[in-house]
Amino acid sequence: MAYCTKSDIEDRYGASNVADWADLDDDGNSTKITDRITSAIAYASTYIDDRLRRSDLNFKLPISVSGSIPATLVDVCRRLAGYTLSTGRGVFRYDQDGNPLTPLRADYMDALATLELIAQKKLQMEGVE
Repeated sequence: MAYCTKSDIEDRYGASNVADWADLDDDGNSTKITDRITSAIAYASTYIDDRLRRSDLNFKLPISVSGSIPATLVDVCRRLAGYTLSTGRGVFRYDQDGNPLTPLRADYMDALATLELIAQKKLQMEGVE
């Protein structure tokens, strides 16, 4: 189950940015662009489940409340997917610790930190026991 949609990512980063990041061949092929975005969402959603699966939480994966995704997970997913898309063209600068320097690095780190808070039971999503 996908925790976010293409529209969620576009709402955060802008449709033209997302399309540019996903167009690795610079050919404007809408099918390849859509497939790449779908792949980034699937990766981010799987990463979320994989991280939460190894926690002590007792809820069923994938997580939904009355058929909808908690807003916190939508945000985590779109940040992870956006970062995945934006780094697909390569990273050209790194900090002293070898971490990529990209405009979305902070979003990526915030998403991981939020996911850790959920996994450690320090953040409870609304409607999720």
